[in-house]
Amino acid sequence: MSLRMAILGLVSYKEMSGYDINKLFAGSLKFFFSAQQSQVYRELNTLKKDGFIIERREEQSSRPSKNMFSITEDGKTVLYDWLMECGEEQHFAQRLPYIFKIFFAAKIPDEALLSSLERFRALSIAKRERLQVAYDHKADLLIPYDVTDDDFFYWELTIDYGLSIFTMYLEWVDRSIASLKKRMAQKALAAGES
Repeated sequence: MSLRMAILGLVSYKEMSGYDINKLFAGSLKFFFSAQQSQVYRELNTLKKDGFIIERREEQSSRPSKNMFSITEDGKTVLYDWLMECGEEQHFAQRLPYIFKIFFAAKIPDEALLSSLERFRALSIAKRERLQVAYDHKADLLIPYDVTDDDFFYWELTIDYGLSIFTMYLEWVDRSIASLKKRMAQKALAAGES
């Protein structure tokens, strides 16, 4: 997914400031797509130049002025076309650096890998718990945005996906830890016999 489409999708709900967009990334989208604040603002400028969003300055009496962004008709068309694409390959294209490291783990001591797997497990539990909290409080996150029951339903589907992924991570890491411990015991036994 491109940052461009994420931003167009967000401003399709309602006019938002860059702060609002970053807040939504931090509160919901971060579970499956991350972006730095500087990336968001850079992409907002590109979308504006491309004519997919417009910017309006909003003066505030007790705070500094803020820039508000809304989607244009061209932006709605681009977003719609992107949503209608199937793009089978992109659905399953993944970069999983941690799994890449596991592929080459024969180059490190088993104890180091075991420690790494245990840290991965702890991180997965923590991330799954944060996602569960987001799921349990999703209505609070959405209150400031003009979302429909349909929007809410599809947002729930993405949270369910995230929970499923972290459940799968935990199942995998538990199997991996058990397999590695068994292998380590077998190696120790074989070393003791020689």
